[in-house]
Amino acid sequence: MQRMLFCIGHRWPSKTICAGLLVFFSYLLCGAVNAEQPLSKEQKLKAAYLWNFTQYIAWPDSKVGKLPASIRICVDGSNNFFQFLQDMVISKRDFKGKNTVEVLSLDEARGYEVLYVRQSKKIASISLDHTVVVADSPSVAMPNAAMVFYQKNGKLRFEVDVTIISDLEVVVSSELLKLARIKQ
Repeated sequence: MQRMLFCIGHRWPSKTICAGLLVFFSYLLCGAVNAEQPLSKEQKLKAAYLWNFTQYIAWPDSKVGKLPASIRICVDGSNNFFQFLQDMVISKRDFKGKNTVEVLSLDEARGYEVLYVRQSKKIASISLDHTVVVADSPSVAMPNAAMVFYQKNGKLRFEVDVTIISDLEVVVSSELLKLARIKQ
């Protein structure tokens, strides 16, 4: 009995347990910090804009001069953004828009009509024939960005560079241009 009381009264086992718990919770906390954050309202709006852009832009088909059967959006973004946009596109498959849309990650894309860019340094070596580059913000240094998201009075807006659009030989609907800030 005296030996049992000694163990209970001794502080060494409790320090070991506390240290073990501290390491365990630190590990869990680090995992939570490294996990991707949920998408903000702004990121969800950007995904919706990207899908809508595909319905108001016409791309030439290099062989026949007609609209492609499927518009491919290549995403240079977080996994959460990619998954959200992909889920949105799947949910709109029954929508009777003029284009069907497919979402690809930057790693797997080989040809696409829309490229959403968050970091320009990853994109330097990619061929961009007839690709509408959409920059996440004005801070993304993409000289060939045809569209750029920006904030004005706390609201998400976008700018269209009509010179780049013309060079790409794509046609942007006047309905979409009415919503944009035009850059000449």
